[in-house]
Amino acid sequence: MKYSGIWVILSAVFLVASGCSQTVQVASTYQRAVTTIVEINTDVPSQVWVSNRQLGITPMTFPFTYQQDVENLSRNANYWETNPGMAAALSVLTFGFYIPFSFIPAEQTGEARPTQKFSGNQLSLRLIAEGYEPLTKVVELKGEPKISLTFSLKTGEQMR
Repeated sequence: MKYSGIWVILSAVFLVASGCSQTVQVASTYQRAVTTIVEINTDVPSQVWVSNRQLGITPMTFPFTYQQDVENLSRNANYWETNPGMAAALSVLTFGFYIPFSFIPAEQTGEARPTQKFSGNQLSLRLIAEGYEPLTKVVELKGEPKISLTFSLKTGEQMR
């Protein structure tokens, strides 16, 4: 019997907490462009090819743009709704146990939240220098503002 008082208090706290609640749901998903600045350095000057297109000679810096998924979140907030006259009457009738709340959403807000899902974010690099073996690398970008890549090319003799 001594625990029944605790259960009453916990129930009251739960009812008060549920009176002001929020529900969040994903309303839609869209893609936005993300640009990462790519810096490439090599031990010898090399031609830089990205997706079969020559960009220049190392060291070099260039922007790479790809897509990132963004979730458009919708948030419904339920707030307490009070009427002073009715609140006083209900407080007297329920011996002070009146909880004013509403299940009807009072406010709807939106928020755009980027996810960690990307598309077109694989950077296909090919580095070519005379007297050295071509180097091919695929780099997966994840929304970084800037990335620095350093490569060391091997001569044809080192490959044998």
